[in-house]
Amino acid sequence: MSHTVNVTGVPRGGSGLAPPPPRLDIRNLIKKEKQFSLYIQALTAMMKANQDELLSFYSIAGVHGLPAKVWNNAKPPTGSWYCHHGVATFPTWHRPYMALFEQVLHDHAVKIAAKYKGDNKDEWKKAAQDLRAPYWDWASEAVPPPEVIELDKLNIVHSDGKKKAVDNPLLTYKFNPRPSFSSRDKTVRCPVPSNSTETNVQALKDSLQGRGPIAKLDWRTETYNMLTRTTTWSTMSNGVSKHGQGGLRDAVNSLESIHGDVHVIVGGGGQMGSVPVAGFDPIFWLHHVNIDRLLSLWEALHPGEWVPAPQSTQDLLPFWQDSDSYWISDATRSPEVLNYTYPEFVGLKSTNPNDRKKEIGRKVNSLYGPRDDPVLPKATTASTKPLVPGLAKPSLRAPSPALEAVEGASAQHVAQHVLVDQSTQTQPEDRLDWTCRIRTKLNQFGISYTVLIFVGQPPEEEHEWRTCDEYVGSFAAFVNSSPEECENCQEQADVVVEGFVAFTEYLQRSDRVQSLEPETIVPFLKDQIHWRIQKIDGTVVPANEVQDLEVAVMSVPLSFSPEDQFFTLKEGSLPRHHPEITTDHEGGRKVSP
Repeated sequence: MSHTVNVTGVPRGGSGLAPPPPRLDIRNLIKKEKQFSLYIQALTAMMKANQDELLSFYSIAGVHGLPAKVWNNAKPPTGSWYCHHGVATFPTWHRPYMALFEQVLHDHAVKIAAKYKGDNKDEWKKAAQDLRAPYWDWASEAVPPPEVIELDKLNIVHSDGKKKAVDNPLLTYKFNPRPSFSSRDKTVRCPVPSNSTETNVQALKDSLQGRGPIAKLDWRTETYNMLTRTTTWSTMSNGVSKHGQGGLRDAVNSLESIHGDVHVIVGGGGQMGSVPVAGFDPIFWLHHVNIDRLLSLWEALHPGEWVPAPQSTQDLLPFWQDSDSYWISDATRSPEVLNYTYPEFVGLKSTNPNDRKKEIGRKVNSLYGPRDDPVLPKATTASTKPLVPGLAKPSLRAPSPALEAVEGASAQHVAQHVLVDQSTQTQPEDRLDWTCRIRTKLNQFGISYTVLIFVGQPPEEEHEWRTCDEYVGSFAAFVNSSPEECENCQEQADVVVEGFVAFTEYLQRSDRVQSLEPETIVPFLKDQIHWRIQKIDGTVVPANEVQDLEVAVMSVPLSFSPEDQFFTLKEGSLPRHHPEITTDHEGGRKVSP
């Protein structure tokens, strides 16, 4: 039997030669009244479609896991479902998946826009043609806007030109009917054990705020480190431990590891925290479009790096590219093939890879690089040294042209972000970067879990952990809750995953250390470092019950690269382990190297 749908992305209009419109940050899409009105109506239409329809929200979301069915007459998946995790094709499998969602969303928007009449009807049609699936840039702003996580109703403009309140499809997806694999009638986020059928908005905001600009900044820091310091596709693409494969050299989180942390923090015990049902939460699509955006940024910063063979030609099931073949990673290398781009790439002056690398590098520095944030407590004399040693302590100034050029990106960081004035800047000094590496067996509890890192004794109350002053960051193991139905998961039953929690900014903002040199940091962390392990159902697990847990601290010597405008691993150096910091703790650094 032939298949029904090819994944093409949004159809090209006109001559097809014009550059594609960018996918926008959800905060900016909200400001575009026509596009946001169409987006909300189109998403609602997808959700209201019969769940048996091939292009319903339910059916497309189910491609990621349950209900574990063959989709669009494609070849059956390896195991029971199609999604790729813990492998080199994790980023590229999700690229045609997002494009499929986007082309269906766009098709609904075009049909809805055709119903608008009046003098501005062509404006509505143009708004629909330019609509692309938005993203949530959690590295810039960890807490999404109220339209995504709080508001039950949204006021949008309907085809009669009047504003009307509608149910908010970004809050939840309501099953109709409820499938056998779900105990809930709708998707929820961060539910509390006493009420597992409702989203706990305050718990969600508290968890996210622990990752936000007023707290430890770690999603921003981890994203920046991933973009600038992962040097190979292997270390960037997935969270499986790279012990003996160059992972120690980079000593920063993979894209998949950061992605999993977002899943677990947003979902908690809800659908986003579990691999096979995560796609049913509407925020999944905002999250994964951002993952694809970060992939695009990384590609531009590391020209020549790509999925290695033979994985690069592996079929990305179930996504048909044409009547005879499936998408493969090599075919997805340029987002423009699927008729979209991102704000950072709009208006680039050159197609030369090295020129593009420099332009994107400046924008990445603007978005996620070290900054002096005025909303944070002022440092004492001991910590008023610059966030990047060797740089004069910067002061706030007007947004740079690089920031102004990112039209569709989030704007809040403009008020917070600081760029160093290169015209008066001397060569930055070498620096030591401190990081905590966490290794743990992925599939051991049957549900996702998190290792939280603290400097200082954490509070006794678990609900205070993510917002307390002692909290530095966490690493989440994003787990398939039904591994018996996934052959890939069974093959990875004993896989050890790893993640990193950045310490440097936390230490520099502390008034308890005088320098970042080992003679200061090692005894300080040996006395102050703590960790806790918690499942997404809230259960706290003693460290001695976590298989293969190893928490280790290392220092990474970095040098500034004038060409890249980033700090990179100092030539001829490797990260240095400091086993004495954690060896005496349960789950600490093993004695062997």
